[in-house]
Formats: sequence, C-alpha cells, structure tokens
Amino acid sequence: MDTVESLQAQISELKEKLALLQTGEMAEPMNSDWLPAGVTWELLFDGRSDLILIHNMGKKCRYCTMWADTLTSSLPYLESRASVVLVSPDPAPVQQAFAESRGWRYRLLSDPERQLSGPLGFYNEKDGDWPGTSVLHRDSDGNVTRTGKAFFGPGDEFCPPWAFFALLKGGAANWEPDAVP
Repeated sequence: MDTVESLQAQISELKEKLALLQTGEMAEPMNSDWLPAGVTWELLFDGRSDLILIHNMGKKCRYCTMWADTLTSSLPYLESRASVVLVSPDPAPVQQAFAESRGWRYRLLSDPERQLSGPLGFYNEKDGDWPGTSVLHRDSDGNVTRTGKAFFGPGDEFCPPWAFFALLKGGAANWEPDAVP
C-alpha cells in the first residue's frame, strides 16, 4: 500500500530520471535567426555557459505576474549558476516600467513579434502565448542547445504557493491570483 512518504520517494526518483533525460536527450540546437534584432546569444548568456529564459506572457497576465513575483526571491540563487532573462511580448518600455513597478530585477528581453518565443514553443497562432522556461547551454564553440523546457501552470514546481495550496483542505479550491494592479 502506498504511503505519502513512499509516493514522495517515487516522485523524487522520477524527477531525477526526467532531469537526466532532459539534459542529455532533449538537447536541441538553437538558431540565432530566432533572436530579435540587436540581440545575440552572447548578450543573453552574459559570459555564462547556461541561460534560463523565463517565458512570460506580459503585463496582461496575472498568473505570469505571480510566477515572476515568486521567482524574484530565487533570482540571486539562479544567477549564481546561470544567466537569467525574462522574455515577454510587451514592448520594451512597457516591460521595463512593469518590471520596475513589481520590483523585478530580471534582465529583460522584449519579443513582441514572438521571434524567439514561437520557435521555442511558447507561442503559436492558435493558442497564443504560453508561460514557462527554456534552459539553454552554450558550449566552448558557441553552439547553443536547449537542455530543458517546462510550461508554467497551477500546481507546477516553479511557483511555491501552489504547493502550499495543495496541502490545504480542499486544495487550491479554484483559487486565482488577483488582477494585476
């Protein structure tokens, strides 16, 4: 019979297996043609070998705002290991003003044409924008590959409030974040 502890152990083991598969088998080459004008891989990687792109749907999305708000506290830890850039479709001045109003310290990339978000799978004509993350690696020859990808959504591992809500009687109970101020 399963117990909470045995299921947690199984989940941890499966997460480790998934991470190994993602970083080894998922490696897909990235194309510099996907970058918005004036942006280079060198600029995004900022002298690092690894890059965490946070795909954010922009100012209009209260869920994306919640994810970016909660990840802000993790930013120094993330940046101790990789370059971190938040990309959204908002025009650069809107993106910058919104980030300042939220106290975000992310490096920002405006992608209104979805030149990068589209090929990476975080935008398509039918469904529009999707939030999540792409993790990229640049080797010593400058070749860039994606080693991991995940979508954000209620209950995921990237936004701690959902884990706490899951432990409440009745779970998240259809809770939604407040409208973005």
